[in-house]
Amino acid sequence: MKNTKTYLYFAVVLLIFAVFQGLLRKSVAAEISDEAMFALKENNIQIKDSLGNSETIEYVSNDTFKNAQNANNIRQNLTEIAVNSDNIEQTTPKNTVKELIWFQDGDSVFEKLSIAVVIDVLTRQSFTVIRKGGTNHADVEPLTAEDTKIMKSIYGGCWSWNRRAIWIEIDGQMYAASMNGMPHGKEIVNANNFNGHFCIHFTGSKTHSTNKVDAAHQAAIKVALNTEP
Repeated sequence: MKNTKTYLYFAVVLLIFAVFQGLLRKSVAAEISDEAMFALKENNIQIKDSLGNSETIEYVSNDTFKNAQNANNIRQNLTEIAVNSDNIEQTTPKNTVKELIWFQDGDSVFEKLSIAVVIDVLTRQSFTVIRKGGTNHADVEPLTAEDTKIMKSIYGGCWSWNRRAIWIEIDGQMYAASMNGMPHGKEIVNANNFNGHFCIHFTGSKTHSTNKVDAAHQAAIKVALNTEP
């Protein structure tokens, strides 16, 4: 009988201890607010209760989360840039040189007394010209003595009737054309060391002497039109 009472006494003590332990854990947990728990989780903090039991909260930190967001945003931006670049490459023409139909748009595009830049297709040398006039084609002159010097060097130091493929830049747009390199006729510019003018032909233009399309000029124009600057 005495032994039975002793066992019951110890059982009651153990039961009371177990209940007390459970209440204590709840009390510790209640003391940690939701905001505090979130902060602990954000920084991967290991927390312990009053009985020494520990739990490691594995959670992505706030900085890591922000970095991941930033990296994702960067990747998205780069993707958008790549798509836009592809679109630009597809829509931008490889050859920016245009064909100028002389008897259709010649006088309106290359007006008399307007200034333009001539670029030799073969050598890529350039010089400035002014349009003197012309009806079947453009009669032009080098604007300065330095321009005349460059033009003559393109022809190897000797004036020539030979046709050369050129690009002529007018108001920022390049057009396919052909020129000869022989001073002739009258001039309007003084002190440019060029006695007369020379001829620039465009698609469909004609010579003044024959009033016909010159095959050599037209062939040179095609070379300029099909060559990338």
